[in-house]
Amino acid sequence: MELISMDSISQREIQYLKNNNNTGIEFEYALFYLLSSEKKRNAFMNDIIIYHEFKDRILKIISDTDISLLNTSLNIHSWSNFDPLLATQVDDIGPADIVLRKENSQDLGLSIKYQNNCTLNVSSKYFLSINSVIKLKNELHSACENYINEMNSTFGSVNNWFRQRKNSIETEKYIDKIRDFVINDWNNKTTKEKKELLSKLVHADSPINFWVVKFVNTKNGFNLEIKTNPIKTILPESVTLTKEVTSYIGFKSNNIMFAKMQVKFNNGIIEKQKGNNYDFVNEGVGMKKGDPFGSWNFSI
Repeated sequence: MELISMDSISQREIQYLKNNNNTGIEFEYALFYLLSSEKKRNAFMNDIIIYHEFKDRILKIISDTDISLLNTSLNIHSWSNFDPLLATQVDDIGPADIVLRKENSQDLGLSIKYQNNCTLNVSSKYFLSINSVIKLKNELHSACENYINEMNSTFGSVNNWFRQRKNSIETEKYIDKIRDFVINDWNNKTTKEKKELLSKLVHADSPINFWVVKFVNTKNGFNLEIKTNPIKTILPESVTLTKEVTSYIGFKSNNIMFAKMQVKFNNGIIEKQKGNNYDFVNEGVGMKKGDPFGSWNFSI
């Protein structure tokens, strides 16, 4: 998908935007609307927003959001005249969700967040060695069995706990073990490997400059927090990884935390069976082992 401009939007792009219900898309659409000219607002509203599944939510965010601070920051940095472009799922533009383009083709990206600072969903493969993954996978089956026994003992019938997000000591133990491996593997990386990974985590290779714009819900509506100079370079030799509360790993530079990463199962330690494939059966309910090696949340 290419950058989308309301000046040259195609029917295929309109259909794509109407059907896009990715997490947080309502904030991207609301801010895009608020940054657009009146003519483009009308087109975006009539062609896309009123047909969208999250229409009411988008309209609510539009009416409740004050962008005066963002406008002031843009003016200070000489960004008063621009054309906003939607960059939803354009992977080669860095972390930007919206791109502001000047007539001279100079671009500024806006990475949009809501109530969090997650900058990247990163695969465990960047942190765990092949040997570490093999060892952890070998222990996953028994960890799932221990989880099932814990849930049966604590909550009784499978209908009282399965897929209900119950707190679990066994899940915490397994995630804690993953964190041990992550920290150990980090300590064994070369300086070059650490530098490459840190560059990926902070989007140091973004082809355009970008700001981070965070929606913050208050009793008076949404305020925007703007980082016009997000972290983009870190000395790898200064970085240490530490265990933080719950399932987080802290990233510290000279003992000052600059980021956190949540180690987690993609969809819980135990998932529903897929077709006739299952790893466990409990009271006639088929279950599969969860996936702790997919996507983790990295936040600056």
